[in-house]
Amino acid sequence: MANKIPTAFKMQTVFRGMWGAGGVSEFVRKLRGWRFALLSMVAGASYAFAFAPFNIFPLIFVVFPLILLAIDHSKTVVTAFRFGWFFGFGHFLAANYWIGLSFLAQESLPVWPAPLVVATLAGILALYTGLTFGLARMFWPSGWRRIFVLAVIWTIFEWLRGVLFTGFPWNQTANIWAGSDAMIQSVAYIGSHGLGFFTILIGASFVLLIEGGVQNRIRIPALALAGFFLLFGLGQIRLLIAEPIFHGGVKIRLIQANIAQKDKWAPDKKLENFEKYLEMSRRASEYAGDITHVIWPETALTYRPDNKSIEKELQILAAEENISIITGAARVDLTSDGLRVFNSIYQMTPEGELSPFYDKSHLVPFGEYLPFRSFFRKLGLDKIVSGDLDYSAGAGRATVFLPGLPSFSPLICYEIIFSGEVTGTPRPQWILNITNDGWFGQSSGPYQHLAMAKFRAVEEGLPVVRSAATGISAVIDSHGRIVKKLDLGMSGVLDSALPRELTESTFYSRFGGRIYLLLLLAGLILGYGKKRR
Repeated sequence: MANKIPTAFKMQTVFRGMWGAGGVSEFVRKLRGWRFALLSMVAGASYAFAFAPFNIFPLIFVVFPLILLAIDHSKTVVTAFRFGWFFGFGHFLAANYWIGLSFLAQESLPVWPAPLVVATLAGILALYTGLTFGLARMFWPSGWRRIFVLAVIWTIFEWLRGVLFTGFPWNQTANIWAGSDAMIQSVAYIGSHGLGFFTILIGASFVLLIEGGVQNRIRIPALALAGFFLLFGLGQIRLLIAEPIFHGGVKIRLIQANIAQKDKWAPDKKLENFEKYLEMSRRASEYAGDITHVIWPETALTYRPDNKSIEKELQILAAEENISIITGAARVDLTSDGLRVFNSIYQMTPEGELSPFYDKSHLVPFGEYLPFRSFFRKLGLDKIVSGDLDYSAGAGRATVFLPGLPSFSPLICYEIIFSGEVTGTPRPQWILNITNDGWFGQSSGPYQHLAMAKFRAVEEGLPVVRSAATGISAVIDSHGRIVKKLDLGMSGVLDSALPRELTESTFYSRFGGRIYLLLLLAGLILGYGKKRR
């Protein structure tokens, strides 16, 4: 026991030398001008590597202590806001660079706006981190309590980022743990924002290793690490006692044709692409002909579904193989108000009946509709959404009942990323997510998209079947485990049984936002239990 105390002091001396007086802490305090901005951006950009496909979670033990130090050394709210904005700008620039690749995916799009669009989006999203830092500085307590204040305010603004102006909850803090099936099990009880809240507490607590008395420097970081191992351990136990089980009589095939986005809508290649989907749907199955449903990705059918020759080919395929075909396609509706286009999902039954059953309701700004159209047309960005025609939004979430399938919630593309907003009523038995990530090539975007699908599976206790045009297609069970997948950028078919849902809905799916309110209230009580500085 006597030998352990000097060792602890040595560790603290190292941390204090690196971060304390004369170390990083003093370095941050002295920064001014462009040096201040540069360090902030580098820290934010580094934080991007904590997310998929890298998932370098130990970065939280560096980034969040650095954030605390920056707020500590900010003399004014404006200074703190500035640090937060540059941090966010660097982060969203590095984490969302793949959005700019969409301008390279089609020859009709001008390339020059790509860096401008990515930088503008990063600048707007950085307002959330800037306000987080500024508000924290305004109500900043002393000692360990400020860790809870940061966690509360960070969580609030991360939630706001997911709901304001149609919402963009991409790469929330909890998604750092996407590489660990055990860690993400907690979202079945506390949701993504709850896990994000505890992630900040765990990472930020390490700032205490450089300040205060020896007990303060060790006790709270030790408790935080104990919390980390507790979440991991309980998650591992939950996985061990949950054997994967599957629905009988249902065998699905996902088609990942891996057709480049620039070729997808090319008039001279549309028929070739369609025939490729037909051929892949007919391939021999490991289930010896027992495939019941074939699922094509978002807008896989680039013809109008009611095109007689195309409809006939689908009827022949469905009848010959005795399968139902589920595919994404545009739906055109001519009403008294004019022409409307929907991003939809159709089914062709073995009996030859073709019908749409879902229209996408949460549309992507600049992808499916163009806000402030008159301004952005001057920049040539109207080409992103098919000239003068925007997609129309569907009626909203729905539980769909199709012959031969358990009830399910259909979601198109990024509708899967919204926590607590992925199911209709009554509770479905699984989630179908069709998407086209071909816009973003071999980038981190599709990996991040898949990671968020895993979180929805655990939060809802429902399996997710994900059909992606260029990848990553996957079958995910109700515990977030990937049963099967097709890697990014490969062409192939994925045959699988359909995993079963949890018998009862999860704690999070029943109580949702009330869990967050309790966590935030507890954080505020701990953060302001004594008179603040």
